Amino acid sequence: MKPLLKFPNPSHPVHRAALDLDRSILNLLEPLAAATEIPESKAAARPLLLLAKGCFVMSPTIGLAGSRITGQSPTKFRRNSLKLAT
Repeated sequence: MKPLLKFPNPSHPVHRAALDLDRSILNLLEPLAAATEIPESKAAARPLLLLAKGCFVMSPTIGLAGSRITGQSPTKFRRNSLKLAT
């Protein structure tokens, strides 16, 4: 996400590399979404890409422990978030 903002020129190598990474992740997510047999599964992969990119952005901030906690159920997340904060 940041590379696309910092290097808005589509011909810049960093911009192209960021788009290539997005395409690679989308290529991994589309078959997973299709396996769920939900209608419009290919379209469902796009929001998953945004979610993944959000995780990538947050991982340096919350670390591996925080990433593991955020992937849990909401109840577990609240309980473990409190443990992490203390």
